[in-house]
Amino acid sequence: MSEFIFWSFSTLMILSAFFVVVLRGGVRSVILLILCFASAASILLMADVEYISMTLLIVYVGAIAVLFLFVIMMIGEAEVLSFRRLLGLIPLAVSVCLIIFAGIYIAKMYSPDFYPPASSVVTELNTRYIGSVLYTKYFIPFQLTGFLLLVAMIGAILLTSKYQRTSRKIQDCSAQVKRGRDVKLIKVDFNKGIEL
Repeated sequence: MSEFIFWSFSTLMILSAFFVVVLRGGVRSVILLILCFASAASILLMADVEYISMTLLIVYVGAIAVLFLFVIMMIGEAEVLSFRRLLGLIPLAVSVCLIIFAGIYIAKMYSPDFYPPASSVVTELNTRYIGSVLYTKYFIPFQLTGFLLLVAMIGAILLTSKYQRTSRKIQDCSAQVKRGRDVKLIKVDFNKGIEL
């Protein structure tokens, strides 16, 4: 039963990744990308890698895919490549995949330390072990990464607000009260008007 579930999620992930590239609509592609991430998270959850699985769902589905969706809906869908033009890129994609698989095969066959020995496998819970390593050995890089993400988020907010300022009509108070040469200052007495 577990093999059937594994192959179902694998097939769903490969098909959704294929249609992310092939479909013309940007919103449809993002929704299929979310489906691809969810399938990958399910496969990782079946392999007892619960921390990476939940991180994949939270970071990629909850942040990056939603950000893609907001950008597509805010800017509008740009022109995408047609399916015929994508067919011309298939030899390049196949050659890149073959190079990657050849590198993995060579690393697996000729490197004795490619897989760790069975005695060094961590016996405690996956999430607890990753948390203890992150907050002890890699505490400073972890905090610097969080600060970098904060700066990127502030930059994205500033860019979005600049886009909104240029596309809307906003009252410019400084231009309204700015005095030009044609403005004449007149002192008006109390309870008296002026003649124009």
